[in-house]
Amino acid sequence: MIRKANDLGIKFVACTMSMGLMGVEKEELYSFVEYGGVATYLGDTEDSNLNLFI
Repeated sequence: MIRKANDLGIKFVACTMSMGLMGVEKEELYSFVEYGGVATYLGDTEDSNLNLFI
């Protein structure tokens, strides 16, 4: 489902702070995942109709 969502143009942004707290490395995620913090998330979702923070 993640690959299909990517094919449909869904943008994936991983929170770098959460990654650090959980010990997740960039190499463990898909190559199409972008990285950012809270400001990136808020800026990207400001005008969206739907967003998910997991």
